[in-house]
Amino acid sequence: MKKTTLLLLALLLEVPVIFAQKEIPLRSTPAPAGVEWSTPERQYFSPIFQTEVVTNTSRPSLTVYSPNPAVANGTAVIVAPGGGFHAHSINSEGVDVAKWLVERGVTAFVLKYRLVPTGEDGVAEFAQKVADREKMERDAAPIIELAKADGLAAIEYVRTHAEEFGVKPNRIGIIGFSAGGAVAGSAAFDYTAASRPDFVAPIYPAMQVVNTATVPANAPPLFIAVARDDVFGFQKLSTALFDQWNAAGKSAELHVYDEGGHGFGMRKQNLPSDHWIERFGEWLDARGWLKNYRDLNHNGQKDPYEDSALPIEKRIDNLLAQMTLEEKAGQMFITGVPVNRDGSLDFNPALVSGFAAFRPAAKDHVAKLNLSHFNLWQIPDDPAVLAKWNNKLQKFAEKTRLQPLQKQYFRDVGQRFFPMAGNTRLCGHWR
Repeated sequence: MKKTTLLLLALLLEVPVIFAQKEIPLRSTPAPAGVEWSTPERQYFSPIFQTEVVTNTSRPSLTVYSPNPAVANGTAVIVAPGGGFHAHSINSEGVDVAKWLVERGVTAFVLKYRLVPTGEDGVAEFAQKVADREKMERDAAPIIELAKADGLAAIEYVRTHAEEFGVKPNRIGIIGFSAGGAVAGSAAFDYTAASRPDFVAPIYPAMQVVNTATVPANAPPLFIAVARDDVFGFQKLSTALFDQWNAAGKSAELHVYDEGGHGFGMRKQNLPSDHWIERFGEWLDARGWLKNYRDLNHNGQKDPYEDSALPIEKRIDNLLAQMTLEEKAGQMFITGVPVNRDGSLDFNPALVSGFAAFRPAAKDHVAKLNLSHFNLWQIPDDPAVLAKWNNKLQKFAEKTRLQPLQKQYFRDVGQRFFPMAGNTRLCGHWR
């Protein structure tokens, strides 16, 4: 009842609501022998970092920040804070980022990956080790691999539980800062089908600990931000990462700010680097990850025919009202697809007859033509064939950005679209 009341107030007052957070333990790669945490996890304000930190994380976890369902867009972002693998800068590179994303309809997951075992003040120990690079690398080496594994485990967990969190399995990204940027950056190079991020945002990332030898064939798009005056030299690593993606013909965007230093995160310094998060939001929005609909006519607003919650008849009426006569005729002929007599999906003129033999296959409309709907030509009389075709198309669509594919069938409604004699049977597929 309380949650319902909050939602109603949010809708009436048009204010964002962030629903109660939930911390979820992650199953990941076991720690190797000899790595032990004798000091319990601790959260405190670090005068060195000038922010709230968490140290001695021995068990990886995700804390979920869910948006108001009225504005949720189905996108998920895993947030990996930095801290030299000795701490999590839990607010300025974690919770504050999550809250910003939630206000824009994104479900955020703050990742606490495993950290180097330390005493009571892990940040103070990290500061001492900065002058002793050999000790720093020796202590951190086994933990870095665990942290990378935790990042991949987080992506896989969110994808596996996508329906539970109200997100789409093909809209899961990861953003990371400094050491967390290495966790995110590593996920851009090394992943499985289950743990592949759909986009990656390394922010002043420590890429020197990542194997960057080969850009994957299906590499995810990158958003990179860093300051020219980064004291650790991560600006060079960031530009090298961009150059590598660019040379491979992969999508990447790079922002290098003249000032900002290292670890600017969500802190305000009255510098242009304060606004990197807005640039990140613009990048997400330009790729459709902040929208909860497909802006088919690219007018920046949600038209009734783009609203999957409306009855299909209202959507069709709105679409037809916006179309010219030529467009209506073009839709009738261009978006028609046949159903192969054996229920297969690939274009095969031998399995259809007549004019339908010249129409593209349904999967080509989904994957290549980026169409969200089409009309069926020559629906087979055998319902088993149609069911087989539809099941295969559903599985195919789940691998594309159209997942989940909502479907509506129409029988004997040909006169609504185009005056044709006989029993015209059509099918529309809508997202």
